[in-house]
Amino acid sequence: MHSLRTLVAGAALALVGVASATHIEFPPCLDPFQPFVYSGCYTDGVEGSSASALIYRSSQNQYNMTVEKCVSECKGNGFRYAGLKYWGVCYCGSTVSGAQLTEDQCDLPCSGNSTQTCGGDSELSIWQDPTFKTTTILGGALKVIADYQPLGCYTDNSPKGRALTWGMSMDGSTMTVTKCLNACSDQGFPLAGIEYGGECYCGNVLANDTAKADTSDCSMPCNGDSAFKCGGPSRLSVFVSTDLQSLQPCGWKPGSSSSSSSALPSIVSTISSSSIVSSSSSSAAAASSSSANNGNGGSTTTTTSTTSSSAATSSSSSSSSSSSAAAASASSSSTTTLSTSTSTTAPVQVSTNPSRVTTSSSSSCTTLGPMCTATVVVSNDCEYKVGSWCAPSVPDFQDQDSCQTAYNTCAKNIASCFQKASWPNVLDCFNFSKWCDGVQGFCASTCSRGRSCNKSGCMKQNQPVGGNPVKTTTSVYPCAATSTSSVPPASSTSCAPQPTNICQQPSSRSYGYGPGNPVAGIELPLVGCNDLKSDFTQKPFKLYTDDDSRSCKSYQRTQQSNACADACKTQYDQCNNVYVQSCKKLNGGNYKRGHSHFHRRALEKSGIEPRWFNIFGNDGWQSAQTKCYVQYQDCLSENAQVNAASRCQKWGTGA
Repeated sequence: MHSLRTLVAGAALALVGVASATHIEFPPCLDPFQPFVYSGCYTDGVEGSSASALIYRSSQNQYNMTVEKCVSECKGNGFRYAGLKYWGVCYCGSTVSGAQLTEDQCDLPCSGNSTQTCGGDSELSIWQDPTFKTTTILGGALKVIADYQPLGCYTDNSPKGRALTWGMSMDGSTMTVTKCLNACSDQGFPLAGIEYGGECYCGNVLANDTAKADTSDCSMPCNGDSAFKCGGPSRLSVFVSTDLQSLQPCGWKPGSSSSSSSALPSIVSTISSSSIVSSSSSSAAAASSSSANNGNGGSTTTTTSTTSSSAATSSSSSSSSSSSAAAASASSSSTTTLSTSTSTTAPVQVSTNPSRVTTSSSSSCTTLGPMCTATVVVSNDCEYKVGSWCAPSVPDFQDQDSCQTAYNTCAKNIASCFQKASWPNVLDCFNFSKWCDGVQGFCASTCSRGRSCNKSGCMKQNQPVGGNPVKTTTSVYPCAATSTSSVPPASSTSCAPQPTNICQQPSSRSYGYGPGNPVAGIELPLVGCNDLKSDFTQKPFKLYTDDDSRSCKSYQRTQQSNACADACKTQYDQCNNVYVQSCKKLNGGNYKRGHSHFHRRALEKSGIEPRWFNIFGNDGWQSAQTKCYVQYQDCLSENAQVNAASRCQKWGTGA
């Protein structure tokens, strides 16, 4: 079998982006299937791109997640790879766009089973479905294009959504069949469809209500090559590559073939609309059965059968109506008898259902109890924007401890804003600092009073500015038997440093600066505990000046004074870039009045003391530069003998 690294390299060659899609989320696979194979720890995306490594994010409850649940979701939706990060956020994809990392960078336990590993803060633990062919997916590979076969003309006008839900972001004016097939093969999709002469769509299955249409309905010439036809209005010219399909899709039975004389039954979904899992529908059946490698050295195989027909059947002998009826029956049943056999290399008990399940060698009964709802804020790479600088989203939270972790993450990025945002946008970094304080205030007020403590509520009260829109997903799942949170305590697993600086802000009566009131309001950058486990043992301290902590400088325990000296220098540079530049540009000539008015408003909004900038013009830039320099010299002297021997003794505590 080709390594996952080969497929990653192929995916990285893809030049076509994936447009946002209104994606229909099909239920997890409820039938027994071959275990996914653990493939390693990977970055979530490639440098310079905002795209995730895996294209599809599950809406399943991340606070009760296991490997079994995630791979069942990916199997049911026809994807080749399953990935988990941040204790339980599940992703799926047909290719992986990310670099392989060392295993110690994926060290977070799964929220639903602490014996399993669910990636890192931004790293993915990847599992692979071994039932796919070993075709190497290379961008634009002609042999892959040749393997796509025309399937015919199909409708694309259902009110429930598109027939193929993954739209490719391409120039429709030059569209050709080859370009669309290239784009879909680069993403590993077995189905490709072209519509209206220039729109390209991809997918793993054709969605509900898709029907075969007359060939004459797909008669529009391709915009980039009129010799070929590219669908029509609400009609798709569909192509299929069996090389990119699983040899044993969900519902496959030993002795049967995954292919048939007609390719259509194996690729058209027959799930009824009542059993479709949307972002706000129940995921109670999210992982009632599956097989998976646990990613921790032991292979666990759990085989489960149900008394009702499988909701995910795709047999060519079953009609759409009978399958839909079976799906509805499965989704409405409150009690299901399970027959389970478990084979494992270690005495590990595997729970594969989010409700109360007892796994035994004979049988067990699963009863669905009260349903709970969780609203989760979707992570994005630009939650708060200042000029061209973006702050990545703080972690989602559901309690006071994880809320504090979110604030710690926010606070360590403040210096990065002053470092990277250019003038005059850098003045808005004061507002970003206040926004972080708002997160901390939410933790101390709403969360401490036992009210609804979650990031969604915090973002409504304390809205970020300039970044991508805040998006949420809602999951419905069986309530836990106890009120104990399934989220690992932040104090034991979080790597975000406490925002308590080991370096001291100096004081001066002559120039009026001191702790809590530095020159121009620009705080000394944080020197705290190293948040990367792989680096912590040798260098437990880190100076946080970049939103990507891997780019921040780390220090040995004997280098504390060096770390503080670098922090002092960074503060000095930022003081010059903000304070001195403001005095130069806001106090000069014909621009004085307009710039002073602008600056006064910025200062009032940020709450920084106006006296630092002397906006009325009686402080020159030379005076501002002197204040920055004197503070810098005092800072070096203040921290020459810094001793934080009691700090950062153990990774993950943040203190």
